[in-house]
Amino acid sequence: MKQGENNIVYGSVLRTISEYNLISENEHIVIGLSGGADSLCLFDILCRLSDSMNLKLYPVHINHGLREEACEDEKFCTKLCADKNIECRVYGFDCEEYAREKNISTEEAGRILRYTAFAEVFDEIAEGGTPREKIKIAVAQNADDRAETVLFRIMRGTGTDGLVGIKHMRCDEQGRQIIRPLLDTYKSDINEYCELQGLNPKIDKTNFEEIYNRNRIRLSLIPLIEEKYNPEFKKALNRLALSAEEDRLFLENLACDELEKITKNFSKEANKIILSGVDISELDPSIRRRVIAQALKKIGMIADMGFAHYKACDDIILSTLPSVSVNLPNGYVICKEYEDIALLKADTSGADAYLGRISVRNRSADNPSTKNDSVQLLLLDADKLKAEYGENALASIKVRKRRPGDIMAFPFGHKKLQNLFVDRKIPKFDRDRIIILAIGSEVLGYFLVDENSSASVETKYTQVSDVLRLDDDTKTYISVELTVSV
Repeated sequence: MKQGENNIVYGSVLRTISEYNLISENEHIVIGLSGGADSLCLFDILCRLSDSMNLKLYPVHINHGLREEACEDEKFCTKLCADKNIECRVYGFDCEEYAREKNISTEEAGRILRYTAFAEVFDEIAEGGTPREKIKIAVAQNADDRAETVLFRIMRGTGTDGLVGIKHMRCDEQGRQIIRPLLDTYKSDINEYCELQGLNPKIDKTNFEEIYNRNRIRLSLIPLIEEKYNPEFKKALNRLALSAEEDRLFLENLACDELEKITKNFSKEANKIILSGVDISELDPSIRRRVIAQALKKIGMIADMGFAHYKACDDIILSTLPSVSVNLPNGYVICKEYEDIALLKADTSGADAYLGRISVRNRSADNPSTKNDSVQLLLLDADKLKAEYGENALASIKVRKRRPGDIMAFPFGHKKLQNLFVDRKIPKFDRDRIIILAIGSEVLGYFLVDENSSASVETKYTQVSDVLRLDDDTKTYISVELTVSV
């Protein structure tokens, strides 16, 4: 390295990588390479680190099709990589067309398409056999960018977590790790680094046009504040971001401890966690919302929620109604069911995952055994079934989900299935997962399958019509069985 490898930027980036554990040896790094000063600086430093840390680099250039110079930028990046014997993956997009289709700004369209390309390269590496935790996506946002983000969020309205601005590391919705090694380095130092190393970055003229709010903040507002009020304003915003991050981490750890205390049931396989409604309602609002965030993270939600969603969760938790729910982003739901607060990934398939694996068989009380690959879920008296519904009753049985108008027979009449569920306090989020055995609208029995593994199948809420229960006189019975993997 020219000027020696003790260059201020090189040292700053290494400290950031070490402090936040952004990169480890033998990792695969997807790098966003635009040709601008920031990405050239990042690429150059990672190239210098690649030998000592045995890193495999995958530079990715995006041609957004927005500027006349875009093709020249593409050629510049591909030649730069070729000179280092590194393949440069190039993606071309029509950002303006995508923005029109999605009714979003071209700025947002470009961001979405960039990360789509990065994710595609990440997934290709993973499909080649590299563990996902050994792959990172490195982008070149710097300390100036973080300052702009904090100020932008303050102006738009944000909670204390929003003051963190840009994080050194985050995961996208599929768990891909995105890192920002330049986040503690200022733009002026990056420009100086590029000059010292002779990197000759390409200039994006749109960065100097006040066509986006962020551009106006960078080009007009921050310079005005620095001139009139505080020449160290960007550093002040970065200190605020770091302080907010420290507070966030402390409160998150506290929330994790509280979550462990109030969790009544957790199933990672079912993407569901049940909390004590009384205990969570007594938490301080700040901790309560963080407990909700950690609970959602535990069942797979990665995307951040906004203030309105946390307010909706608070409303559910503090509601005096016995049963109420609200939808959250990405198909998640929060439900209050009597004394419980449940957070879960909405089950769009309901009972469908099991319907094709359930069989109804006629068995003798003298020979009750099932096949090795089957588990008994429900038993009905076969003779009583014929007496109630006729000789061909077995052939008439349907295995299905609940329907409006379903009823269940009792010795002195019938009762609506919906009312039975309410009387038994079966949570709403479980009702559409319940499997029904019925002839027409008459329910013979029902249950919910809880299959944690091929060797562990349990049922919940099981009920058989009173007129079909087994007793001491039962000779033959109907066995409802689930085929399992062996």
